[in-house]
Amino acid sequence: MMARRSLFIAGVTALVDLMTVTVSYAAARAAWPWHRLPDLGLLPSMNPFLLATIPCWLVVFFAFGLYSHKYLLDAKATIIPRLLNAVIASIFVIIVVAFAFNIDMHRGWVVVLWVVATVLVVMGRLVIRELTQRLNQAHWLGPA
Repeated sequence: MMARRSLFIAGVTALVDLMTVTVSYAAARAAWPWHRLPDLGLLPSMNPFLLATIPCWLVVFFAFGLYSHKYLLDAKATIIPRLLNAVIASIFVIIVVAFAFNIDMHRGWVVVLWVVATVLVVMGRLVIRELTQRLNQAHWLGPA
């Protein structure tokens, strides 16, 4: 029962992470419209190689252990530094992809993405943690 519940919480967390990162890309595009990325008519209107880096965030987060039971519902003080390091590593992946595929990308866009993603991912994690605790207290998720 506990393993299934942990897997469910990890899946919901990954989905929330994916949504917050995607919103961060769109927000960075909106906040930095004069960037040098080509407009291809896509939702965030970015280079497809950069859009392909969105799922890479989940891989980086997994590599940092952010979906393990140990860190999913851990205290805020211990998870946030690990989460911040994972966001920085994900930004580094974007920079490497941009360099590897010769994507002309403005540094300001990367900074805006970093700030917005950091705020949204941390907020998403805190909301999930709070919601899970409330559901546990109401016994909606079964016995702990």
